Amino acid sequence: MMWYKYVRTWYKGGSVIIKIAPDRFSLKCPNCKSRSIILKGKKLRRLRAIPIGSKPVFIETDVQHIFCSSCQVTRQVKLGFSKYRRTYTRAF
Repeated sequence: MMWYKYVRTWYKGGSVIIKIAPDRFSLKCPNCKSRSIILKGKKLRRLRAIPIGSKPVFIETDVQHIFCSSCQVTRQVKLGFSKYRRTYTRAF
């Protein structure tokens, strides 16, 4: 399981946006689970979470791209709280 740390919260257009970042030391290859990886960029994802009252809540995080030195593949790290190609969290 990958760990995340809280970065900041802001309010925009009546919604709450929570920014989190993955802990760099918990990253591993999703293919072979090796920790011998090289960081190769990231992509910003915004996921819908459970609303607070009537305000919509979004979780924003960077999805890290990694190159594994062991199995020689480039992959995105999987999010632990959302399924592949979904725009919402599991709790939503």
